[in-house]
Amino acid sequence: MSKRRHEEDEIQELDDDFDPDLDEDYADDDFGDDEFEDDDFGDDDFGDDELEDDFDEDSCAGDGEMEVIWVGPGAAEADEDQAPEAERVYAERPNKSAIKREMQSLQKLGERLLELSPERLQPLGLSEKLMLALAEGRRLKAANARRRHLRFLAKLLTQEDSQAAEQFIADIDARHAAGTRQFHQLEHWRDRLIDEGDEALADLLAEYPQADRQQLRQLMRNARQERDQAKPPASARKLFKMLRGLAGL
Repeated sequence: MSKRRHEEDEIQELDDDFDPDLDEDYADDDFGDDEFEDDDFGDDDFGDDELEDDFDEDSCAGDGEMEVIWVGPGAAEADEDQAPEAERVYAERPNKSAIKREMQSLQKLGERLLELSPERLQPLGLSEKLMLALAEGRRLKAANARRRHLRFLAKLLTQEDSQAAEQFIADIDARHAAGTRQFHQLEHWRDRLIDEGDEALADLLAEYPQADRQQLRQLMRNARQERDQAKPPASARKLFKMLRGLAGL
């Protein structure tokens, strides 16, 4: 009986310690749907409008050939939020292959300029620094040193009027090509005069009426004899020299 009595006393103590106000406090704490309804997730806009306004830089870049630059007020700031008044524009970055081709072209131009004397380069009005570099380049003989110097000349030519220099070289090449064609034409005239005789002479006089017929005929006859006798072509050389005089070469 004593044991049972002891258990009943413990239960009574627990009932006495119970605080009904504490139970009401727990009941007042609302963890239901109303609290979550107050959170407005709708303010965070992740809809189609934001995606449409967001410019796709990667699709515009084209294999990394475009980059964003900032112009206007606050352009020095790297972040758009820090430079709200700056204007975002997309600019094309220099193409490495194009730069390489340009430098190779300038190296070839520098190599051509090395072939010309300072006197012939005077019309270009090149800078003193480039003229000194060209003089140094003419002195170099070793292949590796010359190759390095050509790269140096290419860098200097980026600060010059390279288009004028290229046109200058192109004009020289054109004159040389024209002179070569005319030279071959005179060789053809010489061979015809020796091989065909008076028929070729008539055609030549029609083109160069100021030519001396008698002197040409004499040289033609002597050149033919030298050829038939396997002698040195002294008369053929004199004939060619006379033809060059007629052509103004």
